[in-house]
Amino acid sequence: MPVIRLLCLANSRKHGGRCIAGLNLDGSGWVRPVGLHVDGTLYPSDIILPDGSTPRVLDVLELGLKRPRPEDHHPEDWVIDGRRWRLVARPMVGWSDWIGRQSFETGPTLLGGFDDRIPFGAKVDHSLALLRVADLHWRIMVRDNRRKLRVRFLLGDQLSDLLGGQLYDLGVTDDQLEGRFSTWREGVYPLALAPGFEDAGEAVLTVSLGEPFAPVEDGPAYCFKLAAAVIPLERDFASHAREVPHNVDEHAPAAHEVETVRFQRQPGWMISRLRKLGLLPGDTKER
Repeated sequence: MPVIRLLCLANSRKHGGRCIAGLNLDGSGWVRPVGLHVDGTLYPSDIILPDGSTPRVLDVLELGLKRPRPEDHHPEDWVIDGRRWRLVARPMVGWSDWIGRQSFETGPTLLGGFDDRIPFGAKVDHSLALLRVADLHWRIMVRDNRRKLRVRFLLGDQLSDLLGGQLYDLGVTDDQLEGRFSTWREGVYPLALAPGFEDAGEAVLTVSLGEPFAPVEDGPAYCFKLAAAVIPLERDFASHAREVPHNVDEHAPAAHEVETVRFQRQPGWMISRLRKLGLLPGDTKER
């Protein structure tokens, strides 16, 4: 039974428990540890750490896995072996440099398509993706007295079409992040207005396919694309990363990674285009 070290890149709510996912530090890719329950939900007894805390995004965790349990919509799932998890580092030392060398989803498609969901039963080759996004916006919705947090961003080549990429609007499932917006009014807000994101030049997103859900009673079920984590990248680091020349040394990002972050951050270009299409209110302030 393998014991791995995992950089935690998602700890989100799921059916009264948690969904945790991250990158194996041995370079083999994504792992989503799941419990023995049918839907794989993890509960506090599964993930409690020796110091009494629970995993946080950017923690390095050591945990045991019992066997792979891939699903059509979740090929990265591994059943945990029941041993207590160990906290190795909080946060990972040098996490921003390490993440900067990973492969980002470049778009314009995301997890196999342009929509915010895939039909349940469709088989995917991966259900987790790491994105690096400039000009991300928060969207607060209030429905039936319930506040919902979403993220809105463009993904892809800025010159590919009128919008400069594919527009995505995804629900956030990180309840710690949701709590920062508990008093905010309904609307759309720039990235840097959120607490903890004041110095952010860009954001790293973990996007995951959720469990099947039928939006309409007796209707078809879908797996929605969810923002399981949003991690701020400070302006200095984000600017430096965009300026790294290709093939400087073995630690430099690969060419396709550099292209991912070269998003031409002209002030307000995204807001202006979205306004013209009626997708943002006219009084939204440009950053």
